[in-house]
Amino acid sequence: MGDASDRIQQGADGIFRWTYEVNLWKNAHIFYDYVKVIGITLGLVYGLMLVIGIFQADNWEVVWTMVQAFLCVAVGLFLLCLMGYGIWAAVNGGRYVALFEMDDTGITHCMMKKDVKRQQIVSSIGVLVGLATGKPGVIGNSLMAASVNKWRSGFASVRKVQALRHRDLIKVSGRLTQNQIFVEHPEDYAFVLDYILRHCPQVKQ
Repeated sequence: MGDASDRIQQGADGIFRWTYEVNLWKNAHIFYDYVKVIGITLGLVYGLMLVIGIFQADNWEVVWTMVQAFLCVAVGLFLLCLMGYGIWAAVNGGRYVALFEMDDTGITHCMMKKDVKRQQIVSSIGVLVGLATGKPGVIGNSLMAASVNKWRSGFASVRKVQALRHRDLIKVSGRLTQNQIFVEHPEDYAFVLDYILRHCPQVKQ
């Protein structure tokens, strides 16, 4: 495993931190995952209804009507998801600054507030790194306070790690959860991926 670059820095609290500016128009994975969750839920409900319909229907016209209804609802929900995602992305200016925190127990993806600039986060990380003594937790907490959403993946519960280097993306998945970890530069990407894999006992390498 290589060493972390100066873009991924370990603070006095032992936590590795780095930032990434997520482009909501180019990063289709966020939208895909959003649609997938809704699609799976809808599919399970209609799948159960279809099975019941097959056993109870006197003819296949009833079943075909149920299939048509499902397709109409699915298309309608997809269009609503597309519109909703577009509005959300537009409200956030088409992008957001993400802060990532990683230690031996897990990794956290923090979506920062709209008015937070990437350089502000980088500066705060630099202060944490420079603290040999003092109160690193105070600054770490202030970084967390500047976030609007946080997704934490504990390494002990991770079952799958998927590397998508062409998108700067590492997908970390548990039984019912998934986290998206973005790392910009190839050497940093290799460091983070290796670190995650070494700390996830349930992932087969």
